[in-house]
Amino acid sequence: VYGAVGQERWVEFTGNGGTRDITPTFIGTSRVWVNDRGDVVGNYQPAADQSRAFLTHADGTGFPIGPLGGQIHQTNNLGTVIGYHYNDFAKDRDFIATRDGASQYLPSLGGTVSRARDLNNLGQVVGASDLYQDTNHHATIYGNGVLRDLGTFNGVGDSDAYAINDAGQIVGSSDLAGGGSHAFLYEGGVMKDIGSLGGARSWALSINNLGQVIGYSETTSDEDRLDWFLYDQGQMVAIDHLLGSLGHWDVRSAKLADNGYIAGLAYDWDTGVEHAFLLRLFGDDGGGGELPEPATPVLALAGVAAAALARRRRG
Repeated sequence: VYGAVGQERWVEFTGNGGTRDITPTFIGTSRVWVNDRGDVVGNYQPAADQSRAFLTHADGTGFPIGPLGGQIHQTNNLGTVIGYHYNDFAKDRDFIATRDGASQYLPSLGGTVSRARDLNNLGQVVGASDLYQDTNHHATIYGNGVLRDLGTFNGVGDSDAYAINDAGQIVGSSDLAGGGSHAFLYEGGVMKDIGSLGGARSWALSINNLGQVIGYSETTSDEDRLDWFLYDQGQMVAIDHLLGSLGHWDVRSAKLADNGYIAGLAYDWDTGVEHAFLLRLFGDDGGGGELPEPATPVLALAGVAAAALARRRRG
């Protein structure tokens, strides 16, 4: 919302018809997140050219969290927060803060860099950390005070973890012994190569609580050509192909929900218009969920936004 002088103010709708303004305490608030218990986290400016993260509770109490120069990356329903920062002390370590305001830097695997990229509702944090002497970095999971190395394919190169679901399944990308890198699914102590759409590199970016994965992949040796994919029940399929009945569409962004829906934006090469879309995986009951036949990726459109964004691609 905007005040009388055109100054932006952030508010939270409380669910009973009211709102609460979080800006009087945290001047310069930008980009906020809210979880299921009503905690609001975000970033604000304590002084000119400075930033810091904050957390407020549903009762209106709030306080800064994390180090000076901190920025929020994600939060969960426990009120745990992960973020990064810009200051000279432990500048290559991301931080974790709990709902009571206590914070710590994410441990490393012996190197100077340790990144937190996602967390689940159990408080497990995944990311990547440099090894001793910063020679390589490996995907990691942090929980119960312990940072664990997830390794790489065949023990070579680098790996990164990008997302984790509430079942503890982790997705990311790892280097291959022969060159390139592939998306992985990590579960039961095993890092599984889930392949690519034909190119040398792929990245798994998100996994829902049904175990379905989305990411993007090279389709040829051209590094500039990346297609979004869905991986489910051992199969990877380009999301572009799932929209084929609508025309020559190119998916530009995609988000995966826990009920098997995929929402995103796609560019229509025939009309030059960008559309919002909603894609639903059909389960046996006709609702969202697993694919009915592992050998056949059967999906259907639940709907396409009636009003296109009517924004033509530039360049």
